[in-house]
Amino acid sequence: MSTIAILLFCSTGLALYLLLTLLFSRQLTVEARVRELLPESTRHLAWRTSASRIALVYLTWLQRMTPKHIGEREQVQARRSGFKTAEAIRQYERLRGSVYGVAIILPIFSLLSGHSAIHLELAIVFPLFVLIGFRFYLKRRERLLQEKTRRDLPQVIDMITISVEAGLGFDQSLTRVTEQMNSPLIDELRQVLLEMSLGKSRRNAFRDAANRVGIDEFQSVMNALIHADRVGMGIALVLRIQGAEVRRRLKQKAEEKAMKAPIKILFPLVFFIFPGLFVILMGPAVLRIIAGLSHA
Repeated sequence: MSTIAILLFCSTGLALYLLLTLLFSRQLTVEARVRELLPESTRHLAWRTSASRIALVYLTWLQRMTPKHIGEREQVQARRSGFKTAEAIRQYERLRGSVYGVAIILPIFSLLSGHSAIHLELAIVFPLFVLIGFRFYLKRRERLLQEKTRRDLPQVIDMITISVEAGLGFDQSLTRVTEQMNSPLIDELRQVLLEMSLGKSRRNAFRDAANRVGIDEFQSVMNALIHADRVGMGIALVLRIQGAEVRRRLKQKAEEKAMKAPIKILFPLVFFIFPGLFVILMGPAVLRIIAGLSHA
């Protein structure tokens, strides 16, 4: 890459940083005043504060530039992918900012390094590859989390049912189960208990939990509990019915995967195993035929 391209790339980054600093000068001024109040023993961490300031400016700008409906959809995707706590959400924001930063910088770097057709194609392909890879990563995390939730759901329902039949109330049963178990599903139930303790109704807490988890089995259980709470049905009977229904659905999904296995294994057989078998079985015969034709 030529010197002019390097200078243009550096100047573009500097101009972008100055523009962001100008847009968020008020936040940076407040942060500088807070830093002045710190004791002298923490002044040696100024370089870390500067790096955090740059990251804060960039993430704030990215959040403001993202349309509201897209931001809400990404937040739902992040929660379903396992980023639920405050620290996990900050980690997701840093990861998202890094991905979008790379998707912005790579096309600029590719175009500045040359003006041929291959550089233009790379400027288009690189950001698409990064963004698609990020979405694939989130979808994979969401799928693994949902599979674990499906496996844990029957056991959690049984534990709640036993506690309710033993004489505890439903809220007390949830509390007891969340104290004895630990899993992503239990984290959602802890969130339900926290929301109800803060004044949210049981129906709204169940409905929000079903939307956060995003699997049909859990949503069916929550809808059944909402209906039971509305009409005054017995919780223990509803939980037993839902536990049996969840197990039936899990059995159906396992049978579907077993039926799809022969079709999925067909492609590795055709493209990887059969060619090796043909070489082993037909190779000696072909060599003998070639040797016989050469002597003839």
